[in-house]
Amino acid sequence: MSTTLAIVRDEQITAITAIVPLSIAYDHRFEVSEGSYDFRAWAQANPSAAFRRFDTEDAFADAVPDVFDGTRVYTPRAADVLVAYPRNYQYGSQGLRSLDRVMREDMNTIVATLGGTSIYTDCAAILQSVTIETYEAVSILAVRFALHFTEEVAAQVSAMQNSTHQTFRVTTIASSDTLAVTIPLGMKDATYVAQAQVISTTYGGVGATPIDATKTTAGFTLQFDATLPASVTIDVEVENR
Repeated sequence: MSTTLAIVRDEQITAITAIVPLSIAYDHRFEVSEGSYDFRAWAQANPSAAFRRFDTEDAFADAVPDVFDGTRVYTPRAADVLVAYPRNYQYGSQGLRSLDRVMREDMNTIVATLGGTSIYTDCAAILQSVTIETYEAVSILAVRFALHFTEEVAAQVSAMQNSTHQTFRVTTIASSDTLAVTIPLGMKDATYVAQAQVISTTYGGVGATPIDATKTTAGFTLQFDATLPASVTIDVEVENR
């Protein structure tokens, strides 16, 4: 099975929106902030409207993909869940200490809701870090999750096919002096494939050097001066000129 980062984000938004907070829940549920603006800047400029407004961000946009079969990739991903809290709001009799208590309650609920696999189609989310960012007008709770899933190639084409450099991680299946390298992030784009060139390969302890790269309709076939053993992982850097 596979999913996409966009689907994972939608699943997280749906789950957070459904949370009933432990404190001050009567008119301040979690509400997503949709739009292309900078969430932190918006919250600082609009503190009175920011209570429990949240957004999710892709934290590892340039992660190196592992290529499986030319149609799916595994890419290390992380998502930041950002929740805003105005600092001038009356959270309780202890002022900002009460704000800290509300943020901690919300953090525990978000971690319990988004962690694991239960809310996702085909993804596992693991808590990586929790930080509190303090600004003059707002505090922002930032919760980062590592995301583990495989992604359909087609879902990444539109976002990545125009990148000038990509690194593809390919694992050999059987011993051979050749290695087929599919360009999954642009294999449906003839212009991308036509302009792409292999500029480096990186691996350890293989004892073989690439001596030629033959263009194919979907990428390259690398020719080595010796036989590659099975189950060797090689990083192939490609430039789209």
